[in-house]
Amino acid sequence: MNGDDPRIELSGERRQVTALFYDIVGSTEMLERSDPEDFSNIVSVFHRTAMAIIQENNGYLHQELGDGGCSYFGYPMQFEDAAEKAVRAALALVERCGRPRKGREPGVKLRVGVATGMVVISADGREIIGTAPVLAARLQAEAHPNSIFVSDSTYQLTRGSFEYGFIKHARLKGFSEPVPLWQVSGTRSGQDRFSISRRPEAPLQGRSAELGVLRRAWGKACSGRGHSLVIVGDGGIGKSRLVAELRREIGMNNSGEERVLQCHLRLTNRPLHPLLNYLETLLGSEALIERDASAFCDRLAAIGISVSKEIARPLVAFAAAKTRQATGYLQSSDKSARRFREQVIAAAAELLFVFADSKPQLLVFEDVHWADSMTSELIDRLSEGCRNRAMLIVATSRRLAAGNDDRERFSTTVRLSGLTAGAMTDLLVSLWKGPLPAGLAQFILDKSDGVPLFAEELAMFLQRRAAAGTTAADWNNLLNKSGITSLNDLLSARLSDVGNTRRTAQLASVIGREFGMSFLTRLLGPEKAVDNTDAELTELVAHGILETKTSAQGTIYRFRHSLLQEAAYASLLRTDCRQMHTRIAGLLTGGESTGMAHELAAWHCAQAGMHLDAAAYATKAAEACMIRSAMSEADTLLTMAEEQLARVSKRQKKTELQLDVLELRGVVSAALSGEGSQQTRRIYERALSIYRKQGGGDPGRRFALYWGWWFTAPNVTAQRARAQTLLNDMGEAQDPEVRLQSFHCAWATNFNAAQHEFCLSCVAKGLELYDAGRALRNRTIYGGHDAKVCGLGEKALSLSFMEDLPGSERAIKACLSAAEETDHVGSLLHALYYAVVQGRCQGRHDDVLRLTNRMKDLADRHSMAASRAKADMFGGWAEALSGSFEAGIRRFHEGLGLQEKIGTDDNISIQLDMQSELLERAGLRAEALNALERGVAESVKGGQFFWLPELYRRRAKLRAADGANPAATRRDLKRAYDMAFKQGAFALAKRAQSDLRDLEAGSTAR
Repeated sequence: MNGDDPRIELSGERRQVTALFYDIVGSTEMLERSDPEDFSNIVSVFHRTAMAIIQENNGYLHQELGDGGCSYFGYPMQFEDAAEKAVRAALALVERCGRPRKGREPGVKLRVGVATGMVVISADGREIIGTAPVLAARLQAEAHPNSIFVSDSTYQLTRGSFEYGFIKHARLKGFSEPVPLWQVSGTRSGQDRFSISRRPEAPLQGRSAELGVLRRAWGKACSGRGHSLVIVGDGGIGKSRLVAELRREIGMNNSGEERVLQCHLRLTNRPLHPLLNYLETLLGSEALIERDASAFCDRLAAIGISVSKEIARPLVAFAAAKTRQATGYLQSSDKSARRFREQVIAAAAELLFVFADSKPQLLVFEDVHWADSMTSELIDRLSEGCRNRAMLIVATSRRLAAGNDDRERFSTTVRLSGLTAGAMTDLLVSLWKGPLPAGLAQFILDKSDGVPLFAEELAMFLQRRAAAGTTAADWNNLLNKSGITSLNDLLSARLSDVGNTRRTAQLASVIGREFGMSFLTRLLGPEKAVDNTDAELTELVAHGILETKTSAQGTIYRFRHSLLQEAAYASLLRTDCRQMHTRIAGLLTGGESTGMAHELAAWHCAQAGMHLDAAAYATKAAEACMIRSAMSEADTLLTMAEEQLARVSKRQKKTELQLDVLELRGVVSAALSGEGSQQTRRIYERALSIYRKQGGGDPGRRFALYWGWWFTAPNVTAQRARAQTLLNDMGEAQDPEVRLQSFHCAWATNFNAAQHEFCLSCVAKGLELYDAGRALRNRTIYGGHDAKVCGLGEKALSLSFMEDLPGSERAIKACLSAAEETDHVGSLLHALYYAVVQGRCQGRHDDVLRLTNRMKDLADRHSMAASRAKADMFGGWAEALSGSFEAGIRRFHEGLGLQEKIGTDDNISIQLDMQSELLERAGLRAEALNALERGVAESVKGGQFFWLPELYRRRAKLRAADGANPAATRRDLKRAYDMAFKQGAFALAKRAQSDLRDLEAGSTAR
């Protein structure tokens, strides 16, 4: 264990949770009257629906039990309103699972049981022991069809939010006393609950060991030995308070500078949102939308920070990412998006490191459980790079990352648990006016479970009520009469003391944790005087509910704790909440400039019931994520867009937006699941089906769908047929680039299918449409390479097969020259690969070795793994057959291993032939023959016929060397000759004809 790490590993924990058990009513009868396969489908859909509902309500599906299941709320994540979430999930289960299926078949009926209680959870989370799960199971068995029975403890915790009816006292198995049964019938209009913070001056108690860890880490950082740590604990446990104490000490000693980057719940799908928001606050939003690296550097210089344009360029390009056509296309060969992502993260880290050049830096990432994936990668890079710098990186999180990610990411992990009895007493003595009543510290410790925020609020609640009494019974009576059972209730009670001002806090919470006066004023409308709003905000700051900070845009108001904003938002009535979201959405869709992120705009529109607008904003946000190579975030946003589109009424036109979503979804799926995955293929098939049914208009507008549909075809045969569809449909397209790319698809596919004459015809017609200006933009869209380079390369190969060697040489030289002119890495690698394949097919080992060495160097410099794999396979083959056999074999297998790892095998027939040659040279003829057999089978199956005659010829020769029947050898050679001749591949036909003559000559001699 790290000497600075105060962690104690425990074997388990005690925690209050709410258990929910459910099962299908009459499942046996359903099985008897249904086909087993149909029943299995019903149960599978049911389980998926149940899982979705449980997760939507922050529950944890612990186990599926045949036709039912059990879940927990309040574990693994702890919530003050876990019982309420469980009951909401139960109501949703009964309602959604009971809906008719496919519009005709009835839904399923359920029995549900819910119970709350203390349990013991094993360290690995597999065992949860206590009365709550047992009682929930018993209640579920007692429940009527389509009803929910809850325990008395759950009822007491949630009776303010739901309508209940008492059923009876029942004797349940395993329980000595009769148990009261309550049946929930629906939600009720809850009482208003409002948000409030701890007092700003609340002292830090019981954290001396943890604060010592931070102090020692800061001391190391100040001496140039940077450090990173994460503080982990439940909401309200004091993570930010602990960091604030360190920040206070640094400010008092003037020993360094602090920078806080805040992660936000509603922006988890916005890449690098904590950094972008920080820079906007520091420099102004204009600094991030100008795309001007010089201006960005000037703004930093104005506040005393000097950075190079090399750091600034990727950051301003990233921050100002705009929607562009390229995002709708597969980019299979061009890995620039990933490289751009890496450049941005590297530049962001370097920018933050620059701060430490002049003074030690405390860099705080708050609430990293809401961090997007790029922010997580940035923290990784900072943690690795800070070790020799004057920088301390501190992250706060409500939970550890999956596996050991946080232990690997941070040097130290500090876990915060509830305060001890002694620390609780010290805290209350510092807060209480006058002598502390006997027994109060233990009472508050028991009620709050040692959570400081809860304890402070409870102490202040009791103190504000002078008639609270002096005993635990008195205090319990007051809490029961006031309906206080959770931190939310305490915050509500405290806020009620500020009168009508609480309404402003509630409405502000709809905007988010941070907001500006200008936006709040616009939101409240002209009927709310600016002076009144300003006065109310000042009062909320005075009461410790809000705090202020200065930014380049002016004063920003901020809820002191994320729990305060969450509680204030949850306290609004649904009608009021929707009204506020509708106002915000109205500002957004009305064209007013709000500066709001598209991710947040989508959420507001969704909450307002403006589903088409929500889908549009989510789509824009997803596209920006794709430009920034944040594919996981884009995937989540596109899922949101699809969910919102599903809720759009039939009267609204949504097809165009639906096609936009599918265009992007195809690219994201290709990035996350693979270009050849069934999921990606189905997305494009569905999209094109929708588009072609719609009909009308210029098909070139949706060429991205056609391109993806063509690219993801399952084999060359299907791809060739789709290429013909592209040629047919795009023949009248207005955009000449679209027509060119249709020919691009056709020549690539028809070469693979050994249709050399048609391939050359497509190249000639396509290149007539080529324009160097358009190519500058489109080469990164269509396959990641320049169309002219590709066309000349295919022409060189087809002419080589057709035995026009001078024409082939001219074409490959033109191909390489064109690639050099583009100054585009993907295009140059593409041209080199054509030259390599040409040399391989003609047996020119030295040329192949020279070309693959250049290809390898270029691929390594630009992290192009697929090109590196090809260079090693072809280069290894050439080296093994012309130089060092052992070195060549090693290189070939390194390339093969890399190709298998990244999942590319676009030239499987030639690759297996090369492998067969190497095996034959090693004396492993049986293995060599097996490789050829595989090559033949794969070529026939996939429709890749251009090298198939050569595979037949080589198989015949290997069989002959093994003493096979001459008739079988002759059949293979005859097949190779006939096929090559029919293809017009006269170079291959001559090889087969020569071997046939040798075979006949040998037979005659015998």
